[in-house]
Amino acid sequence: MISYNSTKNNKSNAKTLKKILRPLVMRFLNSNFLRLGLKWEKELVSSAPTITVSNKIAEELMELGDTGKVFVTPNYPLKEETKDIQQPNFYNELSSVYAGAEGKKSMPHRNIDGFVDMFYKSDIGNLTMMGIEDHDQKPIPRVRYAGY
Repeated sequence: MISYNSTKNNKSNAKTLKKILRPLVMRFLNSNFLRLGLKWEKELVSSAPTITVSNKIAEELMELGDTGKVFVTPNYPLKEETKDIQQPNFYNELSSVYAGAEGKKSMPHRNIDGFVDMFYKSDIGNLTMMGIEDHDQKPIPRVRYAGY
């Protein structure tokens, strides 16, 4: 016979186990996904000529694929793509926008430590952070979080 308390304990244990296992499983899946992505990228770069938009990326791809078949083409829009762009409106004060979704655990190549500090410690204009929620923070002068 199963009592109410044992059923309640089983549910509690299951929740605790789920809390422990979920981060481990996610870390495992993310590392495998990253490893597969790097393997796939290496195979592509070493098997076919590659075009990229910056010298730094080209250097990294040449090293990764052990190849010299990486070419840089500047990332400029076509004239047809820009013909309808109007003269910009100029404002008296500088304003900047950061657009990017940051997860709970940030990746080293997406490190923006100190970026927000520039705006509230220096008078260089206002900053709107798009794609980032303002969790557990008090309002920062000249910085606004727009969320998702």
